[in-house]
Amino acid sequence: MSKKVLIGLALIAALSFAIFIGKRELTKVQGQKQEILKQQLGNYGKAPDFQFTNQENELFSSQSLKGKVWLASFIFTSCPSVCPITTAKMAVLQKKFGKDPNLFHVSISVDPQTDTPKVLKSYAIKHRADLKNWVFLTGDEAKTHELIQKGFLLPSQGRENSNPSKLMGHDDEEEPVVHSDRFVLVDQEGMIRGYYSILEGKEFARLERDIKTLLY
Repeated sequence: MSKKVLIGLALIAALSFAIFIGKRELTKVQGQKQEILKQQLGNYGKAPDFQFTNQENELFSSQSLKGKVWLASFIFTSCPSVCPITTAKMAVLQKKFGKDPNLFHVSISVDPQTDTPKVLKSYAIKHRADLKNWVFLTGDEAKTHELIQKGFLLPSQGRENSNPSKLMGHDDEEEPVVHSDRFVLVDQEGMIRGYYSILEGKEFARLERDIKTLLY
């Protein structure tokens, strides 16, 4: 083998090694950057444990969400105002993230008296939810509102105690149940990392960014 060929092979080997090292260092830097971004997210404590009935009339526990990034919203199917928007926004996120199995969507009914599993299933179909990683939950009314208030730290009241204009900030006195319009983002460790009002464009964009930070 000629000297020129040997030199050429040595240069190729050196170049390949340099590329390998460069890629490794780039991956390391990107990983460090992601960790910094994750640390910059809020931390509002541990998300509450729960067990409700899903749209298939089966028990669903928060234990099923371990190791996943998940997003909680609070709705009721007869809601005339914010809930259709909330559900539509959740559908946008599900489509945007390509039904990523590491991202789960959780919609909890704040009107269990009306929202039976059958009703929730129809609502999910109406809104074209992919139920592979999106669950609609219903359960005991008092426990539901207590979970939202004490666990997720958001306003939530049933029909008898509701005052929509006071808690929701609008004048729709006819809406029978009071609940928050905010999404709650929970990380793989079960920690609440953010609250996002889906009625504000900037907040929705921030939510998308923070989901990416946790997932990737």
